[in-house]
Amino acid sequence: MNVFTFRLISEDANFIRQFRDAYMNRNQNPIKDLQDAALAADAARVVTEGVKRAEVMTPLMANYTRREGGVGDGCFNGSIQPFPYGKQLAKAFRKVDFDGLTGKVKFDRFGLRCDYRLHLLQSTASGGLSKIGHWHSESGLHIDQLGLPGSKVDRHLIITSILTHPPYLMVRSDASLTGNDRFEGYLIDLIEQVSTIVGFKYTISMVKDGKYGTRDEGTGSWNGMIGEIIRNEADVAVAPLVITSEREKDVDFTRPYMTLGLSVIMKKRSTAGGDRHLSFLSYFSTDIWVCVLASYLATCTVHLIVTFVSTCRVENREDERVTRRKSIALDSLCFCFTTFRQQHQRPKSAAVRIAGFSWTILVLLLTCFYTAQMMKVLVKERQSKISTVEDLARQTTIKYGTIRSGSAFDFFRQSTVPTYERMWAMMQSAEPSVFVDTTDEGLRRVRQDGNYDFITESTNIDYANNQPPCDTIKVGENLDSKGYGFATKQGSTLRYSLDIALSELNERQELQRLKRKWFGSSNCTSIDKSNSKVHQKFSIFYCLLCALGVALGTLVCELLRKTWKKDGLKKNVGAPDEDGQGCSQL
Repeated sequence: MNVFTFRLISEDANFIRQFRDAYMNRNQNPIKDLQDAALAADAARVVTEGVKRAEVMTPLMANYTRREGGVGDGCFNGSIQPFPYGKQLAKAFRKVDFDGLTGKVKFDRFGLRCDYRLHLLQSTASGGLSKIGHWHSESGLHIDQLGLPGSKVDRHLIITSILTHPPYLMVRSDASLTGNDRFEGYLIDLIEQVSTIVGFKYTISMVKDGKYGTRDEGTGSWNGMIGEIIRNEADVAVAPLVITSEREKDVDFTRPYMTLGLSVIMKKRSTAGGDRHLSFLSYFSTDIWVCVLASYLATCTVHLIVTFVSTCRVENREDERVTRRKSIALDSLCFCFTTFRQQHQRPKSAAVRIAGFSWTILVLLLTCFYTAQMMKVLVKERQSKISTVEDLARQTTIKYGTIRSGSAFDFFRQSTVPTYERMWAMMQSAEPSVFVDTTDEGLRRVRQDGNYDFITESTNIDYANNQPPCDTIKVGENLDSKGYGFATKQGSTLRYSLDIALSELNERQELQRLKRKWFGSSNCTSIDKSNSKVHQKFSIFYCLLCALGVALGTLVCELLRKTWKKDGLKKNVGAPDEDGQGCSQL
């Protein structure tokens, strides 16, 4: 474990050693606290030089102190007077400027010390402290040559990484690029800013086995990027590498550059199917709708035949007179609709009444069946909905899996929570295997197989949900909370330099800016995300609006036809009903 501290003085400096030796020669005892002694010595010098400077600035003050400074002359006889030159003396102290035992001694206009530095020290393997940098009151923190004892000025680091799910690290499409220029993504921008702060050069190398890093329980060896760090094949691992307690036993991690958690991604499932604008038709099968249409046409046909042979068709309730029509075909089509509501017309023929009664009974039964089927589908949809990880664990129809040799794999393998233990047992026994090698493979399997859910980091899910075809959603809350970090060899002081750089980037809001740049944009509309249920609920009203539009179009056609008739453009086209009823002439 590395320990860091700040110190005001440098004990290795020649003038500090001389001060310590002079003190021991005079007092025959070592200094108990060298830093406090150095501060006291500098404070005494500040007072001495300040008083001298004040006497030069204000000669009257020197005369006053000599005249009033005697014992019994104003100190103990009850005639105490305030010192009239306090402001001048404070001003003189603020102008003191010298190099003391604790470094530069200088004060600002408020009397606070300024232009000083604190030495940054780090614990060593031998139990001592080694200077790795300093903090200056004006310019901030400075790391001496990567902040590493004995490090070279132009040190070149080998960075191991992995081609994972976008947008962390991706290969550019330009095949002519070489070296680090071949790659782009969130991690590339992050590495570039960290290297600028710390001052190293680097080469990015892809991990040979394509793994993040998992310990083999039999041999105890590590694979993936963790293994390459342990075997000194790379200096640092920069990837979406989750910080876990098991990995920290063999490598050191920096502070997290991104916080996240495990979650589940699933494909959007709908029981309605078909066109969402006509989803209300899905509650009956195609055969049922064909039978409804055939029944309608059959009833209209019976009405048509009876009307032809009937001498007395309908009686108008309002004027109690019989209206005879020539266009009985359209009247028959309207009959089935007017029969089901309170009508203005009542048929006299018994045959027509029987046909209308049977049609009314059929419509009532169909309404009941439709309502029952709709409720059945809605209840089934609610029961099959998976909104939490517990819902996923309780069912057996939908399979789920993780990446092999990843943090999610280790999370379920080591978990003692009953729900997660049950999920781990299911994943191990599933055939075919539910484990995948990459995040892209897992997301592709989710989209292609409607009965497979993928467990991965929440950042991957948030990015995938915002990309076309916008057919995936996140299930419930995160299973845990963790972070991504850089991995270095255990005991390496390189980790400290990277920690400082990440802290600086976080303070400057650069980490947030990079996350917004690569993860913030969405290519999915709000309709794709939340309005599918709205379309299912209001689809029948869309059909009504379409029918009203057709009615208005028909009205325009009728007006045009009437105009053409008056102008003599068309003749014998037909005219509306004399009594103004809803069915027009054929």
